[in-house]
Amino acid sequence: MKATSKMASLAATIYSATPVEDMLAERQSIVATGITGNVKWAISDSPVRASEKDGRPRLVRTVTIRGYDASDESVNRTELFYKVCHARAVPLEGASDADGQTIFVHQGLYEIAKELYADMKHYLVDWLYGTDTKVIIGGHSIGGALSNLLLFLITLDQGVDFTNERIQQVYTFGAPPIAVVKDSVAAEKRNKATKENGPKNDNDTEFD
Repeated sequence: MKATSKMASLAATIYSATPVEDMLAERQSIVATGITGNVKWAISDSPVRASEKDGRPRLVRTVTIRGYDASDESVNRTELFYKVCHARAVPLEGASDADGQTIFVHQGLYEIAKELYADMKHYLVDWLYGTDTKVIIGGHSIGGALSNLLLFLITLDQGVDFTNERIQQVYTFGAPPIAVVKDSVAAEKRNKATKENGPKNDNDTEFD
């Protein structure tokens, strides 16, 4: 519960007019901040108590991703809104479930997530080699959805063992659904029909 409350607090500070100062007040050391695909994010470090395994303290690196903020004039809100509404289900590249069915994801947010991973990979992958740092990822609303997609991309790029060893937790707060497992042929036919004819009813939208 304590860890969840802490992440919830960080997910709130990223909306603040002074997010860096507020994160410092949360005893976070700022590693990097940025805007990718009109989404603000921050990466911070915090020490944790010594582990029982070797008695050494270690760092936890936290990725905080902000959701949609209609009041923020520092990003292109119209373009971000379009991405959120671009909800066609597309295959998650290189992924399938144990039965060979395809994993489909929200197209607009998937595009942003790939940009996020490209911008964050140095901090979440390259920098971690040779350390025992763990990673926490989290966010509110589409920030939570992007956190889940970022987890997918890290796993596909670095493998399950890396994810199990390095990713300590992913927290989402009020995140919309962004993934579904289904038969790829049927899904593609449905997407094609929706694209050509428009949705017949609310159920024709893949992620709404």
